[in-house]
Amino acid sequence: MIKILNVTLSTEWTEGKQMYMVCGLLKEKKYIQQYILCPENAALVNRCKEDNANYFTYKKNAFKFFNLIVSIVSICKRENISVLHIHGISALSAALAAMNFLSSGFSPFYSFAQFE
Repeated sequence: MIKILNVTLSTEWTEGKQMYMVCGLLKEKKYIQQYILCPENAALVNRCKEDNANYFTYKKNAFKFFNLIVSIVSICKRENISVLHIHGISALSAALAAMNFLSSGFSPFYSFAQFE
């Protein structure tokens, strides 16, 4: 089973919609399990609730990068994530920092999407 964690810092639906579209493209694949990690106040949260999607949230406040790093580390360990699909350069920075706190045997594949 391939487990993908889709990560974003965006609270806007425009970027959330793009991320959700990517998740939808792989939804029918039985060997892929997807999760979304987004800010708790993101427009994407409502869509995830409506569709019963697998999602996690974090607080986007003054400590947003720290909160995101901690969330990535805990989710990767708990769910045995094999692919990190990162949306946005700031989220990529947090994901790279999170790697310092994961075991040396953990080496997920990174996928990066920057939407303008």
